[in-house]
Amino acid sequence: MALTQRAKASAGPTDSSGVIDAILAGGAAREAVQQTPVPSVPSFEQPLMDKIASHAIDMGASDITINVDDQVCFTVRGDIVRVPDYGVMTPGVVDNQLYSKMTTAVNQMVFAKRLELDASYVLRSGPHAGRRLRVAVGLSFGNIFMTMRVIPDEIPSPRSLGVSPVLDSWAMRNTGFSLVCGTTGSGKTTTLASLVNEVRLNTRKNIVTLENPIEYRYSNLDTKAPHGHVTQREIVGDFRDFESAIATALRMNPDIVLIGELRTGSDIRNALWLASSGHGTLSTMHTASAQDTINLIRSWFEGEERAATLQTLANTLTGVCNQNLVKSADGSRFVLAQSVFENNSDTNRMIADGDTRGIEEYMRDNGFSMEQVLAGMVNRGEVRFEDAVARTKGLASAYFTSLIDPDKRP
Repeated sequence: MALTQRAKASAGPTDSSGVIDAILAGGAAREAVQQTPVPSVPSFEQPLMDKIASHAIDMGASDITINVDDQVCFTVRGDIVRVPDYGVMTPGVVDNQLYSKMTTAVNQMVFAKRLELDASYVLRSGPHAGRRLRVAVGLSFGNIFMTMRVIPDEIPSPRSLGVSPVLDSWAMRNTGFSLVCGTTGSGKTTTLASLVNEVRLNTRKNIVTLENPIEYRYSNLDTKAPHGHVTQREIVGDFRDFESAIATALRMNPDIVLIGELRTGSDIRNALWLASSGHGTLSTMHTASAQDTINLIRSWFEGEERAATLQTLANTLTGVCNQNLVKSADGSRFVLAQSVFENNSDTNRMIADGDTRGIEEYMRDNGFSMEQVLAGMVNRGEVRFEDAVARTKGLASAYFTSLIDPDKRP
């Protein structure tokens, strides 16, 4: 079946494009969505996805990858492990036993329209019922593929993760714009979840999260006192876009708003508007350093808007934490490496001017750069040189190597 035919078949009737547009435009068609038939699929005692996910959890896997014409793959301590137990995946198995079982009618309509989908899935059966997966769906050679991240069943504390205490103070603030940045799989979402939960458990603050999708879930029925309140909202299912969701959030009297990820200039514009209105704002970006973060924000704007955006950023930014997960020296776990940039009177002008070279020099002069953090971990024997150097790039790799004790170099 052609990829567009299969995507539309997964979403229901082929004449539903108007319903799909309505969903993407603002949720006015929720009643129509509820009436849209979902393709019937065979019934199993335990859904295949639950079997695969339970297997992954038992193996300590962080990710599950499913592609047609390949075996199921788990990522275990950073390494791909092929799992022959489920055979070679076919389009029928992926479409009918996995994708259609794991997604809602709304998810399927969005996928038919965009051919991309971010969603979440909760295991319904087996020893790990209730565990959550973050799901990314797309097409490869016209066939559906899925990549899933296994979400821990409990929200870890910042201390257990090795999060810098500086970030605790950022999260507790009712003002300011704080960013946790890094590559995919660097633990950004887990770091923010640990910080939000810490605020929830130890204050009476009102927190609103806007996520794509929801990964960790916070309980508002905790018996510990005092504790705050968290309202979690998910894009598509609960709101149309971040701009409208932020406007709604402001009417919810929040102390702190978490925006799951900033991917575009529009997202940055909205986040800065929120921070400028006097609310603590937390979010993530896919950048490798503080200077890269400032440069990416700068690149999304031109002319007078660029100058105004950088000035607003300088006025509101609390700090940028860039992080990496590096395999421990004995290979048994991952160790968190964090490079923390705090905005102050010395850096405010650099941000407003877009002076990324000055920010880089400031970080190195004060021992805050990621290269210095990673080199320190190598020299202390916490991680191996080859694993740490893989987290550096370009000229920074040579700088990193120069910081390594001679007896620690390969």
